[in-house]
Amino acid sequence: MKNKFRLVIVALLMIGASIYINVVLSHGEIIPVTKSLSTLPKMIGEWKKGRNHVLDEKTLDILRVDDYVMTRYTREDGRKVLFYTGYFKSQREGQIVHSPKHCLPGSGWRPIATEVISIDIPGLANSPIMATKIITQKGDEKELVIYWYQVGPDYVAGEYGQKALLIWNSIRHNRSDGSLIRFSVPVVNDDIEQTQQMTEGFIRDMVPVLRGYLPV
Repeated sequence: MKNKFRLVIVALLMIGASIYINVVLSHGEIIPVTKSLSTLPKMIGEWKKGRNHVLDEKTLDILRVDDYVMTRYTREDGRKVLFYTGYFKSQREGQIVHSPKHCLPGSGWRPIATEVISIDIPGLANSPIMATKIITQKGDEKELVIYWYQVGPDYVAGEYGQKALLIWNSIRHNRSDGSLIRFSVPVVNDDIEQTQQMTEGFIRDMVPVLRGYLPV
């Protein structure tokens, strides 16, 4: 009963804050200038970039992103990481970052384990990054998904934290821009630990590069 009451209070606070942001702070919002995500480097560390995937109109109508990139980076040994980032200049007119948790079941992948992890990024002022890790399964295949949200210079793992940070950033800096950053990697030989270590290595190479594309 107490948990339900807390959830109701949190939901009401979120709704009230959203109304405040949209009505009171809707004029003169600061929208930062960004570099196109489609121009990410051909090489990130030891990973080579493939072609950019183009999302269909139906998907784009749902996502309503202002900029995005979905591409596959491949290592010499054949291991692959599917990388996606969707960027929103403003989230005050119904544009909101969609959670991967909503997309995975629709694509046939069933989440079997979820946790929040910490990823240390050497040289990054906001390190470590808190991220959501999901192990998904479709038939005999398993996939590791790691994602987080970026709001200004800050990173947050979950959806409620993203909303709270968005509200704070809107009040503090009159900005409501934000991004979802996601990495999807096939689990080879059922070795989840090795797959996660490999993915975190790629993340450590990618995050400093993204700082030049997503506004901070």
